Amino acid sequence: MTDMYLDDKISKEAYDDKYSEIGNKLDKCEEEKHLFSDCVLSQKNIVDKMKLIRQKIKGDG
Repeated sequence: MTDMYLDDKISKEAYDDKYSEIGNKLDKCEEEKHLFSDCVLSQKNIVDKMKLIRQKIKGDG
């Protein structure tokens, strides 16, 4: 993209539009990454809680 702009193959407006579009896609990917990371952490917490519950049940039985 930058090379095309520097070589005058695309206009400044087209470059800025594409740059903004790519930036927005990156932002969205970062948000999804954080969401997935939170889900994984939540899943791990659930697994840890289940292990603790199983240990307590086995200890009481």
